[in-house]
Amino acid sequence: MNRGKAFTLIELLVVIAIIALLIGILLPVLGVAREAGRQAVCSAHLRGALQAMQVYASESNDWLAGPHTSGTLWRPSVDGTDPGESSGPRTPMQNFDWMSPTLGLTTSLPAEDNRRAVQLYDTDLRCPSNALSYNQVFQGTLPPGVQPEDVRYASYAANIAFHGWTAYEDVDRNGSFSSGIDNTPPIFNDVYRVGRVSQPLDYAPRLDRVLNPSKKVYALEGARYISADFGGNPNNPTFADFVSLNLARYQRVGGGFMVLPPVRGQSDTPHYLPTSSGTAGNGEYSGGMTNIGELAAWRHQGGMNLAFFDGHVEYRKAADTIDPALYYPTGTTFTSSVTLYAGSYSSGDVIE
Repeated sequence: MNRGKAFTLIELLVVIAIIALLIGILLPVLGVAREAGRQAVCSAHLRGALQAMQVYASESNDWLAGPHTSGTLWRPSVDGTDPGESSGPRTPMQNFDWMSPTLGLTTSLPAEDNRRAVQLYDTDLRCPSNALSYNQVFQGTLPPGVQPEDVRYASYAANIAFHGWTAYEDVDRNGSFSSGIDNTPPIFNDVYRVGRVSQPLDYAPRLDRVLNPSKKVYALEGARYISADFGGNPNNPTFADFVSLNLARYQRVGGGFMVLPPVRGQSDTPHYLPTSSGTAGNGEYSGGMTNIGELAAWRHQGGMNLAFFDGHVEYRKAADTIDPALYYPTGTTFTSSVTLYAGSYSSGDVIE
């Protein structure tokens, strides 16, 4: 009887080496393809948020959902309501909550605040590449049976710069001047915005006042209340607030729903890029990202999705997301010199 020739040990080792080599080549490719799929889902979620914003604006004389309208911090006479006084899927959880008033038009949302937040963060507006959960760093109240580690950190935030309104005085909820603060809404106060900028006098947070809507960002990846210091555990940020919005309905700098533009390094925001020394410094962009930036904002292969006012969503690498022209109304003027990720700007420079 003739027996077939068996593999020699060397031949077997060669075959194993070839298989290992192929696996080594294919795994990164598969990882990139998988991440591309996540990025596409993320883009679809943002596109849905844009469509909801446009529906809201069409029903609200072009006003954007935010502190001057649905949140009623600066203009409580708009509809005479206070977030929290009534309950419903479109009632803002906080004065800067743009999600409930807009997504509530197109999506079935729970009326109860905390359940609505869980659904928005974990389902309707969750980026599949967002692995950050609240874990033990937590403020607020969760629905029964829900643990902090079950809730993903908010994936997106609206760009706060388009919600300032310098034509309206800084007033408190009773319409009185707030002493110690300048006469512009505090979301444009020196402490909380990048540099010293002055809006065009004819700007208001309305869709019809956004010039060049195809070039201006409405919402983006990354949200407030997260620290650059993870304490060695990227799934347990040192400051993350789930629903502080129930503890403080009225916020002055975005609450949990709006964020400063990613144009300058500030270690308490997700849009934090290092200098060559690895620290924020003056916000000099060196082409790299800290751990916080990669995890909380530029989480798609070193890039992020940007949602523009005209309704389209773009994926851009970090270096293409730091231009202040993306995040401020056309005609905004720098009133002092400042160094940003994208370079230095002098007093009098105008944003196109």
